[in-house]
Amino acid sequence: MLYGHIAVGFAAKPLAPNVKLGYLLVAATAIDVLCGVFLLAGIEGVDAGGASFIPWSHGLFMAGVWPLLGFTLAFLLTRNGRTGLIIGALVFSHWVLDFISHPMGMGQKLPPDLPLLFGGSPKVGLGLYNSLPAALVTEFGIFIAGILVYLLRTRARDRLGRRALGVLILFIFLLALPAAFPNFEFVPTLALILLLPLGNWVDRHRTLVASNTGAGADQADVIS
Repeated sequence: MLYGHIAVGFAAKPLAPNVKLGYLLVAATAIDVLCGVFLLAGIEGVDAGGASFIPWSHGLFMAGVWPLLGFTLAFLLTRNGRTGLIIGALVFSHWVLDFISHPMGMGQKLPPDLPLLFGGSPKVGLGLYNSLPAALVTEFGIFIAGILVYLLRTRARDRLGRRALGVLILFIFLLALPAAFPNFEFVPTLALILLLPLGNWVDRHRTLVASNTGAGADQADVIS
């Protein structure tokens, strides 16, 4: 799952009005960024049969550690517990969605690939994406829903605010292309990191539509 994770970052914007979109997108995809780094370092890998060894990025134990680090970093920057919890929840949401979707056989039935602990520990995964039709419907359904939440809760400040969002969405669609080249793990990792400046650029030209509850009004405006 790629677009689904990014969609969660978009949908989180109303909950974190003073956190720029780029940070929300990076938090939601952080585990995949880490996976790319670990693949490059040889710490994790994928064999010729498609079986994955990804305990440091996608193992359940580490999926509890990375959100804690995300919470801590966000809290240190903002001194706001709500912001820290949102960032931590976005990081952990990645593993929850992967648990539903992995393994990603895309028409090929693969065994579970999400370890509970480290190497040699039991692996889990409901395997929704072993079905190609289910993968396509779920992936793009979640992505469209996330974009709609962001669109409905924000409006463009200027003409660039409308065009910039289109540029970001196009860039996100292109993210999947490097995945066709398994020997170039650094390409998707760098592409995901680019979500930070691009997301923040979009957010600078859009403003959140105020809700009648005023949720998030007391947040510190430091992750901006």
